This record gives sequence, C-alpha cells and structure tokens, in this order.
Amino acid sequence: MIKKTIILLTAATLTIGLAPGAQAKEITKLAVTAIGANHAGGTGAMNGSAKGTFILNLKKSSLCANVKTKDLTDVKAAHIHKGAKGVDGPPFITFDILKFNSTSQNCVNVDKALLSDISKSPSMYYFNVHT
Repeated sequence: MIKKTIILLTAATLTIGLAPGAQAKEITKLAVTAIGANHAGGTGAMNGSAKGTFILNLKKSSLCANVKTKDLTDVKAAHIHKGAKGVDGPPFITFDILKFNSTSQNCVNVDKALLSDISKSPSMYYFNVHT
C-alpha cells in the first residue's frame, strides 16, 4: 500500500484571483503556503509544508511553479486538484517533482480554459504533494 501525504493550500492563500464573472488576466501570480495539518480528515504530514509561487500565463498556456518543501521525504508526486476546501478532487495538473526544492522553475503546458478557471476561481483548486 502506498502512503499518501497531502499538503493543501488554504483558501486564504489564494486571494489573488478575480471576482466571479471577471476576465482572467494574461498573467496571474498565486502565492503557495501549504501545511500538512490542513489536509481534509487530518491525514496529511503534520510537520510537512510547502511554500512558493505559481505563475499562470494564458498567452503561453503555461503554469510555472517555484515551490520548496520542508519536512517531507520520499516525494512521489505533486498536483493541482479541483475541489473546494475539505473536498478531495481529481488531479488536473502534474508537476515534475525532481524540480522541487531547486532553483529551476517547474513549468507545464496547461489548457487555456483550465488556466483561466484557476485564475478566476483559485479557491476552487488545491495543491498537494504525495509521499
């Protein structure tokens, strides 16, 4: 059985989004401050954390992450999921875990409609790290 450690973004950290119905910006920057204790059901790595930024670029259809993790070992995957606070949702974006905790940006190509939705409603998404 694989143990899954999840670190969630708190909705309060995702306040850079736009008001409902507003147009998404071409470039949106979201702050990432995540702690394991925020995981729904209390099953996260209680001492684990992640901090950094996400840059959403609609023109380039890309999302770049610059994230540093702390007190996590044997990281297996990292994703952005869709789901309100306290709701487990399916993964929509997967990151290269080998680029976490490094100086290089971790960029992935993402459908413009999904980027626009994240930009307009960031509190409906969360970031997690699996060990």
